Amino acid sequence: MTSFIWIVPYNVDMATKDSMGSIETGGAVQIFGGSSTAVNSFGTFLDTVQRGAHLERGGEDIQSVLLRFVAERGPARIADLVAATGFRLSEVLESLRILREFGLVALVGQLGDERVEATQSGASTASAIR
Repeated sequence: MTSFIWIVPYNVDMATKDSMGSIETGGAVQIFGGSSTAVNSFGTFLDTVQRGAHLERGGEDIQSVLLRFVAERGPARIADLVAATGFRLSEVLESLRILREFGLVALVGQLGDERVEATQSGASTASAIR
């Protein structure tokens, strides 16, 4: 086990607190502290930096970006969503799971050639969040 403290520059305001005990300090820096293995510590740090980079692209959450993408451009393969948005595969898959739970997207097509498609409710929601 390794103890750690990271101070990461942050230019977006986020009011989040994760299991590692992150503390937002006015949008200037984010402080992390806790104990973990070196691999988990670096993974947490990397995830935080990547999340910050995505948010700096306009402050939109991943679900909104994905929903608008399939609503505006039609059904898309998951690989196409990853390539077009620049989000990591794990982020895309988790976001699609959430969108499916709320009935905003559906998987369509033959096995092996499934695509993500906005439902009618999803298309309406995408229009509302533009």
